[in-house]
Amino acid sequence: MSKSHPRWRMAKRVLTVLFFIAVIVLLVIYAQKSRLAGRVEGDPRLRSAGLV
Repeated sequence: MSKSHPRWRMAKRVLTVLFFIAVIVLLVIYAQKSRLAGRVEGDPRLRSAGLV
């Protein structure tokens, strides 16, 4: 196997980091919009199971 070009390796690493940052940001935005925490706190089944 030939060695990949150093710039290409660096570009892949940067793009990978940017991808994961974008995923985290989108998950946070979705969680804020869905307001899931407010619905979960009111569920007595989850509270009795010790999940909240």
